[in-house]
Amino acid sequence: MLQVKNYNLSLRRSSLIAGLLAFAVLSAYAQPADCGTNLQWEFESATGRLIFTSPEPTQRATMSYLIDEGVPWAEHSTAIISVVLPDSLTNIAPMAFSGCTALTAVTLPDSLTSVGTQAFSGCTALANVSLGNVKSIATYAFSGCVALEAISLPASLESIDSYAFYGCSSLAMIECLPVTPPALNTNDVFAGCAENFKICVPAASLAIYQSNDNNWGHFYSAHISDCTSPPTDLEESIVQSSNPQILKSIKEGHLFILRDGKTYTIDGRETK
Repeated sequence: MLQVKNYNLSLRRSSLIAGLLAFAVLSAYAQPADCGTNLQWEFESATGRLIFTSPEPTQRATMSYLIDEGVPWAEHSTAIISVVLPDSLTNIAPMAFSGCTALTAVTLPDSLTSVGTQAFSGCTALANVSLGNVKSIATYAFSGCVALEAISLPASLESIDSYAFYGCSSLAMIECLPVTPPALNTNDVFAGCAENFKICVPAASLAIYQSNDNNWGHFYSAHISDCTSPPTDLEESIVQSSNPQILKSIKEGHLFILRDGKTYTIDGRETK
């Protein structure tokens, strides 16, 4: 009888251990959680990837959550190295990646039209940003991104809110591609950027950007130049910026970054 009891006890222990192991495995591969309309997220701790997916890939996806309850993936913020966004996503919600200090690069899908308030604020390692076809950039969206040295504002951009790039102390080159200057209501969008930063605009729109009839000319006329005919002091002024070891070059009207023996486009894509 004692032998049977010991056997039953061992069986229960084995079942308990098996259950705990199964729970651990399921926890490690947790199912994606909702974070908006047609949008789910999951974090891969082994790779540092924050992955967003659309259950219905052909349908529009929007990112949303209750700010008072916090960003759903906030507990992983300092461990997020990269972000994967679906082609159907239309927005980045406010504070979505704020304080993700290990995030080094982000590529927004062409479907995305708006970047929310403080969406990438305090991402101190963020060096490469590709904005896709974004139309609006909200207040403090990229504030405090101190590793960001250059950025390309797409032709689709229609508005930039106050302090959008505030405190980006390394930001020395801004390629602004819209033919019509995006709405700019204040003079603090680029406050705290690199000294003598440059804004490069389409040649056909140079006079419009420099005109006092819009806030680009009113606030930033001294910083604006023509992308296809850059001033002779352009490279020198950038080399003397906050990151003198990084040289920016210009070829056929396009801006490139030379870093560690490799060449990148201004929005961070490596060229061959």
